[in-house]
Amino acid sequence: KLLNLTKRITDLLSITKLLTVFETYESENEAVRSFSASAKV
Repeated sequence: KLLNLTKRITDLLSITKLLTVFETYESENEAVRSFSASAKV
């Protein structure tokens, strides 16, 4: 899980196709909530 990426890092991860590997989030709250959501699956 990656949080609050800059445009440059987002572009780099996109070019290298790593955005398909990592979950990215805009806010810390959203990222923290994703842990409980994935535990329910």
